[in-house]
Amino acid sequence: MRLAVASVDRAVAGNLLFGLIVGLLVTVSAHAPAPQLYCPPLPSITTQSAMLKVKKADNACTIADGGYVKTNTSYRLHIAVEITGDCGTSKSECSGLPVVCSCVPSITYIRTLQQSYLRVNGTLRGSVAANPSNDPTIQNYDTETSTNTTSAGASWLTLSEGQFLYTSLTNALATPCNLEPTQFPHDQPVTMHAMACKPEWFTGGSPTVNFHGPPTGTVTIVVPSAAFEDARGPAQQAAADWAAALGRTVTVLPGYNTCAPTDPLCISFKNDQGTQPGDPVGCASFGTASYDPATGVWQGSTSVRFEPKWMGGHADNLRRTIAHEIGHYFGLFNRLDASCTYSNTLMGSTSRYAVQAPASGTALGPTASDEAALPNSTYGNQVRSTCGW
Repeated sequence: MRLAVASVDRAVAGNLLFGLIVGLLVTVSAHAPAPQLYCPPLPSITTQSAMLKVKKADNACTIADGGYVKTNTSYRLHIAVEITGDCGTSKSECSGLPVVCSCVPSITYIRTLQQSYLRVNGTLRGSVAANPSNDPTIQNYDTETSTNTTSAGASWLTLSEGQFLYTSLTNALATPCNLEPTQFPHDQPVTMHAMACKPEWFTGGSPTVNFHGPPTGTVTIVVPSAAFEDARGPAQQAAADWAAALGRTVTVLPGYNTCAPTDPLCISFKNDQGTQPGDPVGCASFGTASYDPATGVWQGSTSVRFEPKWMGGHADNLRRTIAHEIGHYFGLFNRLDASCTYSNTLMGSTSRYAVQAPASGTALGPTASDEAALPNSTYGNQVRSTCGW
């Protein structure tokens, strides 16, 4: 009987000990920290675009990149910006036995616009901000259409002739997950050439090309006979003026010479203006040659054509006349807009062969605006867009 009681006591003690151990294990398990899972931010791909546009203040025209604008005229600098990108943060959540942890979405941060700064030749002309500024979702604005901004762009006007470059820099708001970039420039700047007098180019053909002499090589002017000797001095001055303007060699050959018919770098003199059917009205004209239909480059020799009774005029009037016709050779046309005067362009009307000296201030050679229209367009990017006249 005592053996049986002892066995029962040992069994009870064993059960008590087992229960104590299990209780301890449960207690430890209940108070142990759940394993943590690192959950990195999940950014999307970011893109950004800032398109620039320049329009006349009354919206009458838009300037093409490399185009020409009128001095002392108001323009609007516009910008259309669009960005994308967001960043989804996540947090670790654990559950179950055994414990399983996973990353679940927490907060999404959207990359938004802050402000754009508009500059011309590096000088700040204005800024553009999103409206309302506290909207956490604005990812685009456009000053031309007043989309998401109250700004109508920046005003710009210049009194000086020359080249101007419109650029921008835009800031995007920083986010906790560091979406990049937070600052970016324009997609493409807008180059503008400012002039007082509207530029015109010698164009024609189908498709339209700008007629002009070869872009390289020495341009030679020849005096064909003693009948044109009075033109030699004025021609030498005109050649020097164009050489200085274009940075290339333009020369008058000594003696009397003729041009080879197939030489596009040679210019001669004739005195038959007004005697041929279809001749333009005027005291002189430019005798053209055949041209390359793809490029407009002359394929043969050309000429300055005087009227039959051209001699006896003042040397400066003759100099301007010859330089004017050489302007046609290089690709310019007559500039007869009301904005053009005797002083701001060589390509306006001439004084025929008047014996008196031209008025004070009259341009006898190519002006800065005559020069600018050639390397930038005819011998450059072929952009002949004008806005403001």
